[in-house]
Amino acid sequence: ECAVFLCSSDSCEGTQVKVQKPGSMEAEMLPKLVSCPSCGCPLGEDPTARILADKATLRFLRSRASRSGCTLIRIFPLSGGVSHDDVAKEVELGTRYTLVVYPFQDSRTRQVYLEVNNILQRGPHDPVLSPAFGEKAMRNLPLKMLRLYRDRMASPFSFPLSLAWVFGETLAPQGTFHRLRLVLLLALVSTRIHERSLSILCCGGEAGTIGKLMRWAMRLSPHSMAHVHTSLIPLTGLAVRDSWNPEEFSLEAGSLLLASCGVCFLGDLLGYKKEQLTLLRQCMEKGSVTIGIPWKAAGVYEQPLRAGLWAQCTSSTKGSRKPSFEILKVPFQEAFDLIINVEEADESQHLLISHLLDDSHIEAYLGFNNFMQLLEVAGGLRPMVNKAGEFLIQGYYVASRRMRSGSGVPNLPQSAIHTITRMAESLAALSLREEAREEDACLAILLYEETIASYTQWSPLCVTPVSHLIGQDLDILLGKLNDDKMQSFLKDLETFLRDNAGYTLISQASAVEEE
Repeated sequence: ECAVFLCSSDSCEGTQVKVQKPGSMEAEMLPKLVSCPSCGCPLGEDPTARILADKATLRFLRSRASRSGCTLIRIFPLSGGVSHDDVAKEVELGTRYTLVVYPFQDSRTRQVYLEVNNILQRGPHDPVLSPAFGEKAMRNLPLKMLRLYRDRMASPFSFPLSLAWVFGETLAPQGTFHRLRLVLLLALVSTRIHERSLSILCCGGEAGTIGKLMRWAMRLSPHSMAHVHTSLIPLTGLAVRDSWNPEEFSLEAGSLLLASCGVCFLGDLLGYKKEQLTLLRQCMEKGSVTIGIPWKAAGVYEQPLRAGLWAQCTSSTKGSRKPSFEILKVPFQEAFDLIINVEEADESQHLLISHLLDDSHIEAYLGFNNFMQLLEVAGGLRPMVNKAGEFLIQGYYVASRRMRSGSGVPNLPQSAIHTITRMAESLAALSLREEAREEDACLAILLYEETIASYTQWSPLCVTPVSHLIGQDLDILLGKLNDDKMQSFLKDLETFLRDNAGYTLISQASAVEEE
């Protein structure tokens, strides 16, 4: 890649010539430099300054196909470039990059190549719009979304709950699958502001409706991939040896890598074989994707898992209170960030929802483009949880683990703090706030406690899982009365932390806020 030559003359000591020719091998560079350009004496190479690197061919998908940047891919290559090993080793499959290239022509084949001199990773997600909060952010909102935001500004909880009420309303009646819709919204925001989105497993419910909701929401992600377990595209990836040159091989990215910095929808896990489920669980628990290379000394290629995984698990057994994910061949309780157990809404509840639509003050329809613009605005924010929220989340984690440790029910996973923190930050970004406050942490804890209680059938906070918000007035569900209910839950949560966390978190948080 690069060679350094020193002049052999003592009078010309210190003169050096650095040769770097794009796309050329050492044999093509050395014979052309035989004399010093200053004195004409012979040149001698300094072997200690030699830089050697193998060439690697990178295959990219054009930006207009991936919607945001060039995505490194080894399947169906549309454009390519040659890069030296020191640049190529930093490249990850499925990730978006900005390329700095230099065109050169092969002297033997006369074919033109693009040498990649530098690769700049985009992301995880470069914001489309500059960060703006409150009134400034309103300028970038569509008219319908702006009206709803202004109508709900007085409440710290109402705006995200109202968005979930009308999210994907053409696929299911308003109010049904409300918690699932809210969690999907938070995952879409998390995709834009965090390195990896929330992983969601939805159990029970109507398979067709849940699948449609997830696929519709997946389209709002900046980068998405739907994996079909019966397709030829592998889950993790595949190493393919060149049939003409056994020394060369290529890596084909699987669905988990092609969805990097986005969402990978896995479909119904009941259709997967046990080997596929075991592989999926290993990738989620390790946080990385491994591709086996049997003929290579190292044996594997490993890359971080940067995609949020969405899946569903529907049981054919009706009327059973047993969570449907328990019939899976491989347990996933700690692999997914959130497990939502959904109950089916009957026909009479659907009719009740249609009646409630007439009295709703929310816009009759917020379409796909409205949600896309809102997510782009929220994606430009990077809210962090303040001290009061941190104390609340940490105290909930400590108190819940102590209460559950002797109850005989599954305990909170170690990733609970990280998951709740991401949910609180996503709620703040969705509400266009500069920081995640105590109210965001409170709502995130309530949602997380509902997901835990849905499959353990027990909650130390006496939280009842809610799948559908139907049969009540909208003020109770989304308005002032719901704010009063959330403030009451916050007080109960403070009491729960004071009695079980072992230290007074709220007083510490209040002292920090006063300072």
